[in-house]
Amino acid sequence: MAKYKQGKNAKYAENVVDDDDDVPIFARRVCDTTKEIDQPIHASTFPLDGKPFSAINADLVPPFIDDPNEFFDEFGFRKKDEMPCSSTEGVEIENSSHRYIKHKYYSESVDLSYADKTETDFRMRFVAAIEFAHPSVKEELVWSKVDLDSLRSEKIEELIKEGGIPHSMRPYLWPRFAGATRKRLAAGYSYEEVLRQSAQDKPSIGVQIERSLLRTLPNNICFWKKNGAGIDALRRVLKAVAFIYPDLGFCEGMGEQ
Repeated sequence: MAKYKQGKNAKYAENVVDDDDDVPIFARRVCDTTKEIDQPIHASTFPLDGKPFSAINADLVPPFIDDPNEFFDEFGFRKKDEMPCSSTEGVEIENSSHRYIKHKYYSESVDLSYADKTETDFRMRFVAAIEFAHPSVKEELVWSKVDLDSLRSEKIEELIKEGGIPHSMRPYLWPRFAGATRKRLAAGYSYEEVLRQSAQDKPSIGVQIERSLLRTLPNNICFWKKNGAGIDALRRVLKAVAFIYPDLGFCEGMGEQ
């Protein structure tokens, strides 16, 4: 069986060991949405055009919506029908996975051009500050070459205080500022290894997690279906945390943190 340390030592995550003989054949596969894409820092993962679902990973959005008349914001949260629509018919859009989604756009009279330009300008200032902090990198700067210590510059700190971190850069900058990237690089095991071994964890943990999944973000389109990609990703994270920290296990509401 998979082995792990009990008590205070568990927090150092020394519990994951090589025990490939016990790894189940059908261990859960890690989907691509959990991996950081090593792209140029000026590239954007999201369209950021203010339309529904434009600020989330398109792979997490379900292929269809039960009620095409429902409203959603750019983060996928359900909104009340408070704004008039230019049409009463559903509109089909296509995401990066070539799947079609029906929904109604907000009124065409809502002008997002100024907000988009402001966001773009601020984002480019952020890109310039990061590039300026890496003078030794002569080629195009990609996220894997970003030095963690160089990010803590006075200019970048000023930009964060001024307008926060641009949304398209949050998947890359938040883990770096929080120390998660450094811990991942220093870890003696991978997330995939944790998932393989957590598949053998106590069945009672899995039952508790399943009961909590749909309560986490019930108003978000990525987390309201049991078979959704968002729920599947959340399930993997919670099982991994429960496995690495056995004294903690799983607690109700942990998925909302």
